[in-house]
Parts: sequence; C-alpha cells; structure tokens
Amino acid sequence: MAKSIMISGASSGCGKTTFTCALLKIFEEKGMKTASFKCGPDYIDTMFHSAVTKRPSYNLDTFFMSDEVLCDTFYRHSEDCDMAVIEGVMGYYDGTGEDGFGSSSYEIAVKTDTPVLLIVNGGGCSASVLAVMKGFMELVCDSMIAGFIINNVTEMTYRYIKKLAAKYFGRNMIAGYIPKLPKECLLSSRHLGLVTAGEIDNIDDIISKTVDIIRQCIDIDMITDMAGSINNPYMPGDSGSYEKTAAGGGTHSSHSDSSDGMPVIAIARDDAFCFYYQDNLEMLQSLGCTVEYFSPLADEPVPEYASGLIIGGGYPENHLEALAANKITSESVRKCIESGMPCIAECGGFMYLGRCIDGKNMTGLLDVESSNTGHLVRFGYVTVTADRDTLLLKKGQSIKAHEFHYYDSSDNGAACTASKTNGRSWQCIHAENNIFAGYPHMHFASNMGAAEKFVRSCGEYKRLKMR
Repeated sequence: MAKSIMISGASSGCGKTTFTCALLKIFEEKGMKTASFKCGPDYIDTMFHSAVTKRPSYNLDTFFMSDEVLCDTFYRHSEDCDMAVIEGVMGYYDGTGEDGFGSSSYEIAVKTDTPVLLIVNGGGCSASVLAVMKGFMELVCDSMIAGFIINNVTEMTYRYIKKLAAKYFGRNMIAGYIPKLPKECLLSSRHLGLVTAGEIDNIDDIISKTVDIIRQCIDIDMITDMAGSINNPYMPGDSGSYEKTAAGGGTHSSHSDSSDGMPVIAIARDDAFCFYYQDNLEMLQSLGCTVEYFSPLADEPVPEYASGLIIGGGYPENHLEALAANKITSESVRKCIESGMPCIAECGGFMYLGRCIDGKNMTGLLDVESSNTGHLVRFGYVTVTADRDTLLLKKGQSIKAHEFHYYDSSDNGAACTASKTNGRSWQCIHAENNIFAGYPHMHFASNMGAAEKFVRSCGEYKRLKMR
C-alpha cells in the first residue's frame, strides 16, 4: 500500500526543497516509486521534484481546491506509487484566515491525513531546539508531526540534542540532521524564489552530491516508518472531484491535428515561460485537447496546426535580448492572435504580449509597457471576477488565482476585478475578443468551467479555420 509523508519546516528558508529532493532521490535509489507534491501555489519547487523523479509534480492548495478535489489530486497521483512526498510551504502553520492556518502546510497535512517530518533550525543553540519542537507539537491538539530533522548543526550537536529529546519527550522523534552544506550543494535563489531547475546545467550532480551527504545523516528506515498509509476518504467521482475530467496522462503529445475536431493547444515553454500547473495542462487534455510545446527563446513559431495558445509566466525579463530579436516567434504569435486564435497569457506571458519590457520591444499586441518596479507589487491569493463577458468567464463568474511579481505595467486591463480576502481589490485582465491576459496565475480547479469554455472556443476556432 502507498505511504505518504510531508516535509515541512519551522520557517521559510529552512532547507525544505533541498531535503525533499534528497529524500526523493534516496527513496528512488532504494527502488521505490515516488510521487511528489508541493503545498501552495509555487511553481519552482515542483520543477526540482521533477528533476529528481523524472515525473510530474503536483500542487496541493486549499485556496484553489475544494476538499474533494484536493484529496482526489493527491490520491489519484499517489495510488500507483510506493511513497508520496509532500513539500510544505513557508512555516508549517503559516496560512490565512482568522486562525492563520488557511492554505497552510498543516491544513493540507490534516486533509490528506499525512504525517509530518518537520525541519527545525538548530544553528546557534542546542537544548533550546526542544522548546521549538514542543511548541510545534502542542500548538494544536493533533499537530500531525511525527518527527523532526535538525538543520544547520554538527554531528556532535545533533547527538546531544537527540539525547535530550529522548529524555524530555520520552521517545526518539529526531530522524536525522542536515549539516552545513558546501557551497556547490546550495540551490541559487533570486527575487521570485529559487532559480529554476532547468536553468542549472549540473542539477543532477548537485542533487547527487547533496544526497551523498544527507544519506549519512538521516535514519531512512525511521522516516519510512513515520510515513502513513494513503486512504482516500472520498469515493472517485464524488461531487466536487474532477477525477473524471482531469485523469489525463502526460503533458505532451505528438502532432495530432485530429480529424475529430479536437483542438491542439500550443504552450510556450522554455526558461522564459515555465510557470504552469500540471493539473491545468492535464485538465485541458482530459477535455479532449492535445498539448504541444514550442519555445519562444528558440525562435520557434506557434505550431501551424494549433487552435489555441497559452503563454505562461516565468522569467522573460531575464531573456529580453533574445525575445526581442526572435521575430519568427513574435510574428507567429501576432498572426495567430490577430486571426482569432484563443489565447491565455499570464504574468510574464501577458508582458510579452505588450509593446515592451524594460524598453525592449515585444510582440506589440497589447498597448502595454512593463517595467521592473524594484519591489514586490502584488502578492498572494486573489479571486478574479469578470466585470463583463470574457474568453474564460462570463460576467459575474470568478476563478481563483495568485500574483507574485516585481514588474508592473502601464495598463493591467479592466475586464475583471481581483480581490483579496482582506478586502483590497483592483482592476485586471485584458479581454479583447479572443485574449485573456493579465498578471494573475489561475488554477482551473477553482472553476473547471473556465477550462471548458476555453476548449470550446479553441474548437470553434479550429472549425472556422478548416472551412
């Protein structure tokens, strides 16, 4: 039977991603098939998981997903594995709402009934770590915490803390430690988090070196025993589940300009545009689409057989010279959209549709200029509500999303209103005819009808093109 464990931390920056990747690699080397997940809306950590397992990693998010969809996503992608590993987000209890736990790692651990291995920083202290451990275990009645990893300590300090923990807690709850890692094992970061796995040429070597160190510092059998059995409290097909509509396979299919009228969705995917939710792509497939990738950085055109276009977020600002020079892609994108092809563009993709980014010419489809503000502009979960009929939403309909960007634009659109739970709101989204473009990153699990509406529009475009 499949088992699961969550790797969370007392705070951000405690080594969750590094340890999660190392643990996935160790399990894989033991011959165990793993499934990987990330709490919250983060795109980058899932890329690191996939770099290890060579399989997709999925987000679990209680803001985007109902309980049924959350559990369906988790159990469906875990059912044929030996060990599911969930990486937490921020500090273990950090979330939203009146109790502060909404969309937190803790909330997801409870809803998926997953035991938690908590990473605690032991640097600069010794016995005081026990107070942190005790606080995390006793803040709520059932913390779901099964054990701990002590980070940033020597072997001597670790053994001392472990001995004290057994004395004060009456049992051994510490499954190992993470020593200070050499520089070559550290994952680089920047303004939106870690540098993406695809940008690190020697990512496999880095992970292997890290595994060689961590393997010697943890009790993998103890961690395996801490993991809990996976049991789905919801029957497949329960109300709210999208198992029936999101059970598609991989994210890429070869060219199939299908005679049955099912559309091909072209996805811009490379180091400039790499922020995509795996479940969003699989939802499109489950609705009958073929997903086909092309690279703006490689100056590739939109596939000629495509009937829909998605340009996701990422880091176009790091590739402005190439994007400005690559005329084949920009002219192809313009031609497709001007011909009526339905297009979703999020964050960096939205900026690419504008006149320029930091003064460098882009496609010019939207009368928009984007530039770096030097600070975080809008951050966090939002509900996007249509103020008029659009490509994805009818007037009054909503979809949940999140924003996280340092860039801002001269015109962010006014077809929708983005609102936060604290009451703050602002206008967003360009929805001229066949475009839905803006800074919010959307998750189709919060409004599956939006995905269906997009696919229908792509199908209609395909039929018109074939006349």
